[in-house]
Amino acid sequence: MSRPPFGQEQAVARRSLQPAGQRGSMVLDSQRWKCAEPAPPLLFSMEGLTAMRGREPGRRGWLTIAQGRVEDVGAHHLGLESDVTLAYVVPASIDLRPLRGAYVRITLTDDAALPGPRAQTLTIADEARRPLLVARFGPAGQTHAIGKSRLRTTLSQRPDGPMAFGTEKLQYMVQIGDHVRVHEPVGEFVVHFVARTASGQVAYVIAHQALWLSGRR
Repeated sequence: MSRPPFGQEQAVARRSLQPAGQRGSMVLDSQRWKCAEPAPPLLFSMEGLTAMRGREPGRRGWLTIAQGRVEDVGAHHLGLESDVTLAYVVPASIDLRPLRGAYVRITLTDDAALPGPRAQTLTIADEARRPLLVARFGPAGQTHAIGKSRLRTTLSQRPDGPMAFGTEKLQYMVQIGDHVRVHEPVGEFVVHFVARTASGQVAYVIAHQALWLSGRR
């Protein structure tokens, strides 16, 4: 079955967002009479003439890279002066408006080879390639560079169990809908465990404190 256009998929994903602490419910596909998991709570697409897209080395997914000064930030899109547009669905606690006027490098990995909703990882870094945002939907077990530290992710096998986020020095257990603060020499980051699916897919964000709304402290 073909995937709907991004705009339609984005609208479905917005409707699938659940209050903090709740897992997305199952929905019925009436055409095939089977249960299907809802659209992922994190969803991304990047387009533009200057966006470079190719196969990710050593993996089956696609890698899209763009960089430039942020010209426009809307509720679900970010535009660069270099004509690139990033469309996104992220939790309401993430605010990308502080990026307006900043020079950023955006990297999107998209692995459509996995069964179920496609796995994606979005990374936004500053001009010096210091991380500002990492947003991930897909299997756990990834490792992300935050400054000089490596943040590893592990998912509990218990239904509705927590995720573990660990550096070389500390480990954090985070329940669905909760967040913790991680202090690094390059800044303070908020690690937010957004959701998990019945099939073990997870959604989480690692955001610089400047992108985390102060009302969610």
